[in-house]
Amino acid sequence: MRVAARLETKAYIDTITALMKENPMFISDVVSGLDAESLSKSINVILTEKPVFISDVVSGLDAKSSSKVVNTLLNENPALISEIIGGMDTDPLVEPIAALFEDNPGLLADLMGQLDEDTLNAAINDLFEENDITVVAELPEQRMEATVPLPPEIAELFGQKEITLKPMVTIGSMDVRVTKIIIKKESK
Repeated sequence: MRVAARLETKAYIDTITALMKENPMFISDVVSGLDAESLSKSINVILTEKPVFISDVVSGLDAKSSSKVVNTLLNENPALISEIIGGMDTDPLVEPIAALFEDNPGLLADLMGQLDEDTLNAAINDLFEENDITVVAELPEQRMEATVPLPPEIAELFGQKEITLKPMVTIGSMDVRVTKIIIKKESK
């Protein structure tokens, strides 16, 4: 049984790898061929009529086999996530995916629970190296605290080796370039 499962997993991996090499836009072609509105309506009907549908689907997955496929794909091609996301028009997927995660907040954790942490981090960070991801941050006024060591002559004059500064700082808006994210599994 294990040999058959390994052969089946290898066949999936080989097929996906061959399709991506032959047509780097394969995933984009599949996604762009979907009618996102009809798909999301169908999913909404299924979820309305049978709210546990996603739970049934997720519980029916063999997490170890699924994560083994993903781990193998990412080990063989660390740029896979970049290639998939880079080739997709994600705009039509935003609303259905947001609704899916809103209705199933633990879904991502359940699906990713069996993935190898190092492999996942390498793949995600490859995505950030390949794509310029900038986030605009709005920071409120804050009180900072800094301890400044004093040169010996000044320390002797003031009778202390360091001083503590507590200025109010206003940074406001700033652009932050995301270059790395590290995912760590929660230890229980």
